[in-house]
Amino acid sequence: GRFEGGSVGGVVDFDAKWDLMFGQLQDYKNENGHCNVPTSAGTDLSNWVAAQRRMYGKLISGKPGKRSFLDASKMQRLTDLGFQFRPRGSYYSWEEQMVELVKYKEENGDCKIPVNHERLGSFVKLVRRDYKKYVQGKKCGMTAAREAELQALGFVFEGGKTPERKVTQPKSWEERYQDLIRYKEQNGDTIVPQNSGRLGQWVHAQRVHYKKFKKGEQSQMTAEKALKLSEIGFCFDAAERFRGSRISTMQRPLETAEEVQVQIPDVPPALGGSFY
Repeated sequence: GRFEGGSVGGVVDFDAKWDLMFGQLQDYKNENGHCNVPTSAGTDLSNWVAAQRRMYGKLISGKPGKRSFLDASKMQRLTDLGFQFRPRGSYYSWEEQMVELVKYKEENGDCKIPVNHERLGSFVKLVRRDYKKYVQGKKCGMTAAREAELQALGFVFEGGKTPERKVTQPKSWEERYQDLIRYKEQNGDTIVPQNSGRLGQWVHAQRVHYKKFKKGEQSQMTAEKALKLSEIGFCFDAAERFRGSRISTMQRPLETAEEVQVQIPDVPPALGGSFY
């Protein structure tokens, strides 16, 4: 339903609902990299987003009405999150854009989409911009999974350049493991910064998978992988390493192979698998 106000509880009721929906918008941004919720989705969040824009429109027009509870504080929180009160055109989810890409390729035989294409032009420019940041190790909306999805379609990541015919396959877990060994030989440790490219992202992913694995949750980590990582002094908890005495913790792996064996639960091998 709409969230301009509440007939029961007044402002207090509205504030509680507003905080709840703002939390959902934060979750949406964390998952999608932006706050551009498609208003056509018909969900509580899309209705709430539309309501914020309606209230904003009333405020700036000098006609807030009796049921507009959008104040300066809430507007600032939305702005800080990256919310746009006046969106620049329609927004589509990643899945919707990929469906359109497949249609384009089926109709044209390739993914050489001109940047002035009415439906996909803006998306192409955004993807190329994000991809450039991605290869530089900068924070952006591009991920290894999305890169692989685009490569499989023959997407042109750089304007004016034709993609190679042979699609580069994502590296296996073992290949990334060997990359990490080489990194340690060059740098003396396995603490690869998360923003330092694909190896850094892979290392971060191993920590996430390991935490789930220790809790007995479904994870791409396996006992074999955990032991192999511990053997090269892998840092399973980066935050813990930098707490207390940094020097003493640097002298040995945070968790030895024996500790890993004790802590990890028995999980069917089927839950394992390569990452990226």
